Amino acid sequence: MTLTNEQLTQIKFILREEDMPMFSDEQIQAYSTSCKTLDELLYDLLLLKSENTAMNISGLTIEDTSSYFRRLAQTYRPHNTGNLGG
Repeated sequence: MTLTNEQLTQIKFILREEDMPMFSDEQIQAYSTSCKTLDELLYDLLLLKSENTAMNISGLTIEDTSSYFRRLAQTYRPHNTGNLGG
């Protein structure tokens, strides 16, 4: 799937790339080639972004944001709507 500029902007907004950058435009475009829908792309990117980000250095603690991105990914999770064979 090739993304339009409008779709790319929307994806970057949902990923909160302005506040917490992780992906370049080129990386998002590259990931989009293996996805059939925007929801599938968002799900994959949000799971990648949900890596553990907690940090503790000399008493300074930065909270982990991974659970936030995992919860957000569930919004875009693809559902299996196929029939079970039997």
